[in-house]
Amino acid sequence: MMMNVLNELRSWAATLPYWEQAALEKIVKGAQFTESDYDELLRYLLEDEGLVKPIEQRPELQFPIKDDTLESSSGQIKLLRIFNMQDVNALVSGQILTFGPELTTIYGANGSGKSGYARILGCAGFTRGDEDVLPDIRKLSYTTAIPSADIEISDGTSHKIIQYQAGSECPELSQFYVFDSTSVHVHLTGSNTFSFSPAGLSSLTQLAKVTDKVRQRLNAKIEK
Repeated sequence: MMMNVLNELRSWAATLPYWEQAALEKIVKGAQFTESDYDELLRYLLEDEGLVKPIEQRPELQFPIKDDTLESSSGQIKLLRIFNMQDVNALVSGQILTFGPELTTIYGANGSGKSGYARILGCAGFTRGDEDVLPDIRKLSYTTAIPSADIEISDGTSHKIIQYQAGSECPELSQFYVFDSTSVHVHLTGSNTFSFSPAGLSSLTQLAKVTDKVRQRLNAKIEK
């Protein structure tokens, strides 16, 4: 099913302007969008509309071109470790939380930092619990600090380290669900909406968000 969706996306993407194809390619490859990415896409948009002259040769896009490596992937992502926590609660710097191939048990007294790890993973993946990653209030810069962590994953053939920042999207971990004591209350007292869609369709949702942000930057340029 996943490959059928991707093949449909390839055919549809070929009808899009270059800037939207470039955005979709970044999404399919699991890129974490930065300000420079949005600026790059805005420049492509202006070039597509003939509003500015291209300043360099455009890179050849690999999507919607068929990618055999994508089809050979099992799609099963394993969480290996989380480390290099910055401004996350009061976690001691230098700590590494490594996950085993089966069951990993984490224990400690109240206030020892267990929730700090859970919140990072829940925000990077998915949770119905507490989605706020709290900074270290002992630091004077805690009001402006952005909690972050490095998360290492594996698809069975290679490893990848994701540099995650609170508030950003992390499509590589979209299949991970964190179920903790906070989400228990949501499940027991709130409504649970159930739906299913092929995994590849999530790329369209992300594309809508990315193109909206590019258009917001375009409107800001127009008003200026």
